[in-house]
Amino acid sequence: LVGVEFVHGDPLFLLHCLEFNRLMGTSHHTRLCESQIFFPAYRPVLQTLRNLSHNVDTLPFQSYFVYGNPQPYRPPYIRDNIELFHEILERHIEESTFDESQLLAINAMEHAFLLVQGPPGTGKSYVGVRMAR
Repeated sequence: LVGVEFVHGDPLFLLHCLEFNRLMGTSHHTRLCESQIFFPAYRPVLQTLRNLSHNVDTLPFQSYFVYGNPQPYRPPYIRDNIELFHEILERHIEESTFDESQLLAINAMEHAFLLVQGPPGTGKSYVGVRMAR
């Protein structure tokens, strides 16, 4: 008897299928898993997230991912030094040529969590490298 199950859009379930096959061996049930993504590239990240999920207190950014808090907040290292942070930020802005959208991303850097997206060539890496320096 062969069971077929189609799963779309859930890479964590795909990881579960692979682990199930590894743990159970072929003497029991085996699940055939196919993914629309190149799974090996995501496997280390998904395994780390699954390992962290056993103790949500150690999960980075838990207020966003575990508790669903949509409100941004300043991390203590910025909150406790906000004037210094703004001075350094202004100096970087004056020394570089950022466009309007890049400036929006830079000004949002005082939050604990920031996602920046855009098409190739818009300066995401440039801004990140500049701010890391």
